[in-house]
Amino acid sequence: MKKNESYMCGLNINDFFHRYFLALASSDLLVCVFHIPVITTITGCTYSSYGEAYYFTHFGWPMVGVCQSFGTYVIVWLSLDRFIAVWMYEIYPKIQQRPHVKRNRLLATAMACVTFHLVYMVLAEVTCSTAAEGDEECTRGHWISVTGYQYQFEKTWHKVYSAIYGLFIRWFPGCLLIFFNAGLVVGVVQGRVNLPVGSKMPGRSGEHKLVIITIAITASYILFTFPIMIYITGFAEALPDRCGGNHPKEVLRAVGNTLQLLEHVIHIAFLVGLNSRFRKELKILLRLEKRTDNDNCHHDDGEKGEPKSSSKLALPASFNTHSTTPTPPTLTQDLHLSTADSPAL
Repeated sequence: MKKNESYMCGLNINDFFHRYFLALASSDLLVCVFHIPVITTITGCTYSSYGEAYYFTHFGWPMVGVCQSFGTYVIVWLSLDRFIAVWMYEIYPKIQQRPHVKRNRLLATAMACVTFHLVYMVLAEVTCSTAAEGDEECTRGHWISVTGYQYQFEKTWHKVYSAIYGLFIRWFPGCLLIFFNAGLVVGVVQGRVNLPVGSKMPGRSGEHKLVIITIAITASYILFTFPIMIYITGFAEALPDRCGGNHPKEVLRAVGNTLQLLEHVIHIAFLVGLNSRFRKELKILLRLEKRTDNDNCHHDDGEKGEPKSSSKLALPASFNTHSTTPTPPTLTQDLHLSTADSPAL
């Protein structure tokens, strides 16, 4: 009997480890890694070789953009799940029980983010400051990069594509995050999310932390990305002498980029500091700890998992079979309805 229970617990490892958090932490880490060439080249102002100039021109900022946009939409998916669990609890289990729903979401998001940045990767060029014949290594001058964000900046196609890019990569997900998390806050105020102080019921500690982490990550995203969104929308322009001229508006861009990088570091701090299950899983991934059967059976942060019913869609405890009007299930009970790809930690 214990062997069977251990086997079933091993199958349900995703019940307590939220794959959205892993995807978000991975994208945040990649953003930091892809910022290294940006920093070493002083945002494309100095290069040690043609290879370095070519990489920065075609892949420097676009790779940062891919990871940033992917992380943004991961937060959107996370907020959407919490929003549905609070306000549309009837359909939430049905959505979560679809096969590989989270994996398909993440794959589609990654493909869309790469596709959006392909134009900026391809339409870019590296030139030499001196057009002397026979000087293919540009020894008499220096390399100049025209990234995809500046290439043919004044052309109509570039302006149209930049507007579409800004809408779907910046403003649209930002508006969705504000809407979903405002709904979460209202749900907490109205008591649709159980946040009892000192409650020992299984799942409620994890529920509390899941809501708090979602709101905290969204708030940091909106706060730290707002300056760069303002710069891109109202002040971005092609500057031929960007590295040597006097451009006060570029200060806003530098501040925006710095805050945006800091935002990704804060995400990791939130996940590690507020979520003990994430810390434990991170230690296992880094081979600092070994996974045990007992770990696999814990479905909620800080509490032991409840015995699972043999039915995947057991009625919530708050459903009164003697009444024609069911009481809306709480988010804690709702989280236990999904056994296939559950988002509970």
